[in-house]
Amino acid sequence: MRRQYIPEDMMGNTHKITISLIGAGGTGSLLLNQLCRINIALIGLGKKGIHVRCFDHDIVTESNLGRQNFNELDIDLNKADVLISRINMFYGFQWESYNLKVTDQTHHIKSNIIFICVDNIKARKDIYTMLKGDKKTTHEFQNHYVIDCGNEFKTGQVYLSNSKSINQPDSKYETISYIPNPIEKYGKGIYQKDNDNVPSCSLAQALGKQDLMINQFVADTAAKMFWDMLQHSFIFYNETFINLSEGIKIQNNKL
Repeated sequence: MRRQYIPEDMMGNTHKITISLIGAGGTGSLLLNQLCRINIALIGLGKKGIHVRCFDHDIVTESNLGRQNFNELDIDLNKADVLISRINMFYGFQWESYNLKVTDQTHHIKSNIIFICVDNIKARKDIYTMLKGDKKTTHEFQNHYVIDCGNEFKTGQVYLSNSKSINQPDSKYETISYIPNPIEKYGKGIYQKDNDNVPSCSLAQALGKQDLMINQFVADTAAKMFWDMLQHSFIFYNETFINLSEGIKIQNNKL
């Protein structure tokens, strides 16, 4: 079986694993809940845990209620600020929120893992471009992985890649030092055109664009992929495809 062993400083033994979660909407707001559970589990296992920084410049609207993790009192407030404040008060964490457009402030997002949960293509391209030009920094903020979460009406995908090659130890297994990002693997045609990202004016209209359950499946899949990395200390699959059109179909693609 082919695999990639994760770096030692990603194991959470010497410092908190740093995470930048970009986008706190349909998938991002639900993924944050799972990251809270992972943090508590890691600390319970004697690890340092994780530290999350959440980025989103958007505000909560009525159409977000029900499909995203917000309530009526959150309307007109910044999504990242609302979610992180709630988490910090409930769990006693010191996670951070940033009310800014990450494509304008890409130097802020350096972390061990970046979760991409945005709904426009330009942001994705800018993040991958920025990471290619990133210089080595401290272990706490050295980027190793990007987990890209995306979905359409009843389908979704989670894709893990490296920003740079990772040295591999001697092993009886075939090891892989670099996992290409989706653009490198599938070509630029994977993103045909930018999404206009026009806000929906009601929940009913929003549900006409996305199935109510698809974001939860994508968020849970991303969290499971991250948890598997930490539990096994290596990666053996990096793509998961979800299809809710006829029941529940989930396919993992191995390295």
